[in-house]
Amino acid sequence: PKPGCIEGVMDFMEAHGEVGVATAKLVLRNGSLDMDAHRGFPTPWTALTHFTKLSRLFPKSQIFNRYFLGGRNMEKPHQIDLCISHFMLVKREVFLKVGRWDEDFFVYGEDVDFCWRVKQAGFKIYYLPQFECLHYKGASVGIRKESADITGADPATKLRMKAESVRAMRLFYQKHMYKKYPWILNKMVELGISGILLLRK
Repeated sequence: PKPGCIEGVMDFMEAHGEVGVATAKLVLRNGSLDMDAHRGFPTPWTALTHFTKLSRLFPKSQIFNRYFLGGRNMEKPHQIDLCISHFMLVKREVFLKVGRWDEDFFVYGEDVDFCWRVKQAGFKIYYLPQFECLHYKGASVGIRKESADITGADPATKLRMKAESVRAMRLFYQKHMYKKYPWILNKMVELGISGILLLRK
């Protein structure tokens, strides 16, 4: 984190009692924004537009880029659905109310699941772009091209991480989305997730 980042986020959270979780602006090694710190929940529509690249065609659209919450002012603090665990400050009262990480998730998805439960409990999650942190994205798991030169992950670990990323999608959907949608849509989602797994092998 840049100097004052952690302290600044903490001060914001203390001044806003309704905020249970907050994150800073995450910047990648090449200077671009890590939009995974500014996410929407992966509903079937949100996931469809993301994996079919419609979100890239319409990055500012609130309809086609719900995955990265397109259309928001990235220079001002605002609410988001979820942030990733690479920078996530959580109030103690939130942990006491919603519990800790769900250990059914191994590597991926635990932050998405946690933020879902935080929102369900009535807390707000905020993105604070006035504070900044550098993110060496993918260095630990080894499956991101932007960190290929610094990762220590061996081929077996990389293969497992690809599988875990897809397993987390399926697990989150089963836990939080499955009962919200008709069976035919659930079948389509399952086929889509299976297709992503094949592509990542």
